[in-house]
Amino acid sequence: MKLLQNMTFESLSSSLSVSGESINIQASIESYSCKMTTNDKRLYKELNMHGHSPKDLEALAPSESQVQKNSVSPQSTFQSRSRLSSTEEDSSNIVLVMNRKMLFTLISTLNASFPDYEFSHVKSEEFSREPDLPWVINNVNSLLSTAMGEEFAILSTDMWKAINDEINLQNCQIYSYHPDMETDPFGEEGSVWSFNYFFFNKQIKRIVFFKCTGLRLSADASDYIDDNCNLFQMDVCNEIENTGIKFLS
Repeated sequence: MKLLQNMTFESLSSSLSVSGESINIQASIESYSCKMTTNDKRLYKELNMHGHSPKDLEALAPSESQVQKNSVSPQSTFQSRSRLSSTEEDSSNIVLVMNRKMLFTLISTLNASFPDYEFSHVKSEEFSREPDLPWVINNVNSLLSTAMGEEFAILSTDMWKAINDEINLQNCQIYSYHPDMETDPFGEEGSVWSFNYFFFNKQIKRIVFFKCTGLRLSADASDYIDDNCNLFQMDVCNEIENTGIKFLS
């Protein structure tokens, strides 16, 4: 995978990575060419050894939208699914698998985006196919608008336009990544939420990776910062007093 320079994405990533009173956001939007590097070719060979083929299908986790629907109203979801025809039922299950070539593409993107981590052994069950583009957009907007408020409202339109200009969202397959605790690059203390979305356009052989996490300081960390700030202020006041400088109240 080769990172494609995109100044708009760099600017958006910087604007989205902000520190607020209650939560800190770390975000990045990156575009990659799917052309294989030397390391990619080595990984591709490893993933397709021992009788495996790039066309072999691998199981995926349920989509985020389906998980949310089930958690909100499992009974209504069951009832609606029970009314599906066999054709509709089959089409809804298509998104629950992907071939090993697609798995390789997602793993290679993670390796390129997080050079300090190794994702070669990530399983297909840690990914989901997201068939509902409006749901993904709404989920991203909801998380970021809650965390950033009006600041995100100003950015959101330009952000989605830039992503669409780069990848053509209507022609994309969308995947999400749900890492386990051992391999989660966002699994640091204070992580409240995170999302990892891959927008893959097969026609132009390009993938846009949108990753974001919300970090909240622990109570102990907040107390530590407050205490040290108070100590710092006391030291400054003592030094000022020693100089004999007086301030009017």
